[in-house]
Amino acid sequence: GACCVRGNCSVITEFVCDLQLGRFNADLLDCTGDRPCDEGACCRERCHDDLLRLECTDPTDVFHGGAICGVDRPCTGACCDSVTCTDQSELLCDEAGGDYRGVGSQCIVSTPPNCAIDARFPHEPGDPESRFGFDGVELTLSCDPPSLTPDDFVVTVHPPGPVVTITEVVRIDSSRVWLPFSEPTLPLRWTCVEYVNGGEPVCLGSLPGDVDGSGKVRAADLFLLIDFFAGVAGAPSLDPWQCDIDRSTSCNQADILAEIDLLLGVGTLLIWDEALLPACPSAP
Repeated sequence: GACCVRGNCSVITEFVCDLQLGRFNADLLDCTGDRPCDEGACCRERCHDDLLRLECTDPTDVFHGGAICGVDRPCTGACCDSVTCTDQSELLCDEAGGDYRGVGSQCIVSTPPNCAIDARFPHEPGDPESRFGFDGVELTLSCDPPSLTPDDFVVTVHPPGPVVTITEVVRIDSSRVWLPFSEPTLPLRWTCVEYVNGGEPVCLGSLPGDVDGSGKVRAADLFLLIDFFAGVAGAPSLDPWQCDIDRSTSCNQADILAEIDLLLGVGTLLIWDEALLPACPSAP
């Protein structure tokens, strides 16, 4: 049968394949076809990671080369019933009598996105008693309930800190809501929102100066900001919470000086260089 060893396919016996620490499939008698030793995700009722194409050969299997179940979501989507939303395959959703919203759909999508980090000033320069941070989150819900209240959402802070709650649910349109926080997100912490009727939690972090969202403040964040404003080829695009460091409501070159102020701790600002934020609790 077909044997994969370090990405290369050959037709040998299972005994020899095992000696070479390969992965064997007796049902495939040759190595022709579409790269049988490619790794990816295999859809088989649910999503299976790190399988080879030659291992994803059941009649109903669908192979997605290079895909990762928890990141690319190649096999599952939002399944809605009268109350809840779950992430599952179309087959299982249909068997449960649910309303399937399509491959890759999610129960909840947020703006800012899950695991976004606020790199802007944590307070007004000269007034360390003031507090800035994300003041809420916008959610798009695949399964639209008739009404929502703050009790439909649970807010947690990681590491534990002051209690944050949802003060109200502001309906934007049929599927989008704005959830204002009782307190702005705190530096060095994650504020996570979970919808009680389904979907993964959405977490927003705060780490002043962390332009690249790596969870660590360093000189590279300053260089990224400079490249962004200079229009350097290949420089990634930045969202307002990454580039509007001084919170002027627009990203401009003055934010380069604001980033330097954060790195050095100018005035009443703390020195944020080398500061760390724990890993995002809801990372895929």
